Amino acid sequence: RRLSAGGHLFKAEGGVFYNAFRNQIDLLLTGNGIEAVYFNLTESYTQGLESRFSWKYAHFSATAGLALTGRYNYLYETAGEEIDAFSYAPNAHVQIQHTWKKAGIHTAVFYKYTGAIQGFFQDGNGLILPTRIGDYHLLDANLRRRFWQERIDLTLGVKNLLNVRNVPLSGSSGAAHSGGSSSPVALGRNLFVNLQFHFSKK
Repeated sequence: RRLSAGGHLFKAEGGVFYNAFRNQIDLLLTGNGIEAVYFNLTESYTQGLESRFSWKYAHFSATAGLALTGRYNYLYETAGEEIDAFSYAPNAHVQIQHTWKKAGIHTAVFYKYTGAIQGFFQDGNGLILPTRIGDYHLLDANLRRRFWQERIDLTLGVKNLLNVRNVPLSGSSGAAHSGGSSSPVALGRNLFVNLQFHFSKK
């Protein structure tokens, strides 16, 4: 749905989804959670809700999204302990942008939240057990400037401003890995410079 008032433009939309997959490749954590191997899921399902919002006014714009995604637990039918058929995780993202036309500068900030998700862990005896991969936040920012009649495009930015590297793993009551285990999700904070040249034939 769109709504316009006083120069502000709003848009909102949402929906539900259900997906079924066959022979899906997933990651299986091993050891202390740092190492992982690929394994095949004969059947896999996801379901959930999602919504998206956007706002624009003058030189400002923003978008946001919320989702709740449930992943099927393939151990549900064979587990000896009580396990939910679907494990749900919330996700959210926000992006804010501003364009200063007079100076030719464009800035953007991007935030993403990933909720704790279901994973799988193989213990020392070869047993596959359910595990939970902890939630985390990511924040990026960049500044873009064009020069020489927009032939040169320079972008300066920082990725993973919060310097997130690892998130904790927690197992079920029968899991063999310790509560101090963690799993890598990002490389840590890093700065970047991007320089592009654009030449057009007349």
